[in-house]
Amino acid sequence: MQLQSYASDLLEDAMILAQTKALNSFSFRDTINSLTELWGYCYERIAQIDAGYYSQTMRLTQKLTHLPPFVKNTIRVYSAREQIGFSRRLYMEAGMNDLNAPRTFHVSGNDIYCWDADLRTVWLEYIPEPPFITFTKNNRDPKILKADDDKAKKPYYEQRNYGMYRLWGREAVEKVGSSSSISEDIVARLNDDQYDIEFVHRMDNEAEPIVRNDLRRDGYEIVAFILDQPWLFITYQRIDDSDIVHYESFLTQWVLSNGPMLPYNPFDFQGRGSNVKFIQAEYNDYTGMGVTIEDQADGNFKVLGFTPDTLMTYPSRIMYNYMVASMAQRFAALNGATIMAVEIALVQAQDEMGLWMKKNKSAWMRANNVTGPQLSDFL
Repeated sequence: MQLQSYASDLLEDAMILAQTKALNSFSFRDTINSLTELWGYCYERIAQIDAGYYSQTMRLTQKLTHLPPFVKNTIRVYSAREQIGFSRRLYMEAGMNDLNAPRTFHVSGNDIYCWDADLRTVWLEYIPEPPFITFTKNNRDPKILKADDDKAKKPYYEQRNYGMYRLWGREAVEKVGSSSSISEDIVARLNDDQYDIEFVHRMDNEAEPIVRNDLRRDGYEIVAFILDQPWLFITYQRIDDSDIVHYESFLTQWVLSNGPMLPYNPFDFQGRGSNVKFIQAEYNDYTGMGVTIEDQADGNFKVLGFTPDTLMTYPSRIMYNYMVASMAQRFAALNGATIMAVEIALVQAQDEMGLWMKKNKSAWMRANNVTGPQLSDFL
């Protein structure tokens, strides 16, 4: 069974170990970069001993196949009738002079060439790049706004521009009327199937608009749609049979092309889902703040960080302990402190990690460390 924790949990434990609770003492960008770098290091080491934790498998149906985005390593290409329960015949990597040899493959850039992929059932197993690790700043101690605060009263819908693109064209904007009704117009158009969700180029009138009707979801109504390049903050509303309102908030960085929708989950670390609605949102990678939400759990308006809380998956608690100790050491170093508890925890985590990385032999290594070589070992 794999273990999971949120990035905010890791940061919380690291700050407790480093005897500091002032997250404002550290740069937001440096913190998320350190988290991503540290997780990438552990991710790579895990992949080296067993690719099965993070690998993905896809079938090759053509001789030339475009690799999925963000492939870190190509592990193996093999032929088998099915992925499970059948003998596999591994393929060899071909050179430039034998690309058409059977049971070979060749990777060039973002493409993989396999000559007999359309003749046999061929599978590609690869490891994707590890995710960029983010956390929701101040999700444990959010700033609470009064209901009559300007940020709580006025939803931020006025932004129509997304870089060189505008949400709908100039004619649609002119039909909206006064700014007091612009938010209602946007919500009405977003949920009306007779209108396409179009992004129109602001300079090139000849360019075809980019249609993103896939941003709509069956059974859900869009109640917040906030553009702030390079992000789109969007909240969906669903009313169940008991007339209870449920909100699901997402953000995506690929507005002009299909891309992953990242769930905005600031309170999932508590063991409950984050039933929140975007009121105002803006991109701010300097402080990490910039989102005002309405939390349906208690009805309060709260100011939080704009990034989601990343759910991290790892095969052993040892990985988590190592990352906590490493982050604590960085926090202590930034404060100019040397904390004995941090150093002890890091040394212990490094030893445990070194043994776990040799999991096929670690039990024998522990036995040898205890008993030592005997005469029978040499006979």
